[in-house]
Amino acid sequence: MVVNLSKLKKGDKINGVFLLKNINESIAQNKNPYFKFNLANKTGSLETICWSITEELRTLFEKDFPVAHLTGVVTEYGDKLQVKLSTIKEATEFNKGDLVETVAMDGDIIRAEIESTIENMKDKEIKLITKTIFEPCKEKFYEHVAAKKFHHEVVGGLGYHVYTMLLSAKQLAKIYGANEDLLCASIILHDLGKLIEIENPLNPAYSVEGNLRGHIAIMDTAIHKTVVKLIQEEKLDKNSEVPMLLSHMVLSHHGQLEWGSPVVPKVKEALLLHFIDSIDAKMYQVNKHLPSAESGAMFNIPEMRIDFYKPKYC
Repeated sequence: MVVNLSKLKKGDKINGVFLLKNINESIAQNKNPYFKFNLANKTGSLETICWSITEELRTLFEKDFPVAHLTGVVTEYGDKLQVKLSTIKEATEFNKGDLVETVAMDGDIIRAEIESTIENMKDKEIKLITKTIFEPCKEKFYEHVAAKKFHHEVVGGLGYHVYTMLLSAKQLAKIYGANEDLLCASIILHDLGKLIEIENPLNPAYSVEGNLRGHIAIMDTAIHKTVVKLIQEEKLDKNSEVPMLLSHMVLSHHGQLEWGSPVVPKVKEALLLHFIDSIDAKMYQVNKHLPSAESGAMFNIPEMRIDFYKPKYC
């Protein structure tokens, strides 16, 4: 039976099989090593600490898809729940579908919205560049996570993130007189570098290139290489400003230099992209934690480092 992690409260006992994620080794004050990680399944995740390290456990923690049978009790540390471990051992029999959280939406709807958006683009140059980059990697894209832990960190999360951003963008483009094709193309492309930055969507980890360059630089390079090829094939005008605009949109979408963008948004559509991206990421976290929160009380959103209130009408 799958343990519903989202329903657990302080004092509850757990006994089940879980995927181990975000594993980090540290040194305690007594100089002994310990591991902090999240135990996870399709219902969510909880943080825990393993103080007693054996060679068998160390081998388990180094696997690409570490799965363990755990027992313990739910405790509270600060404002968030943790699991105090009693026992942990590697699990050899499990259903992978029970362990991996997937996006709670029909994938066909997500796919149809994104691909119809590309097909309906009126600007031929924007459509050509977007389609040339997106088509070869779209199957991997629909299965990928949007982040390791901060937002849309579930299988299929990247596609869902782009889908909901597109819904917002099409309305905001009309309200503010923005170029819808440019805005939608940049939404589809802005996080595509995460296909290289983050490996193994079942248990996400940063690749070497992801650590050294990041998804923004990776995507900017992909745009440049694609544009050079299209110009050489005489499919794209070498004097077009579309490549520069798409590059700027990707480079500036984090909004601030201190947030990882090498340049701030300096085009209307780039500014819209940044705020749509930020809103979508934050609302995902709010909607993720809201159902399990008590009405009329404060609750913590750890990814946003904020205490939030759930009104009684919710």
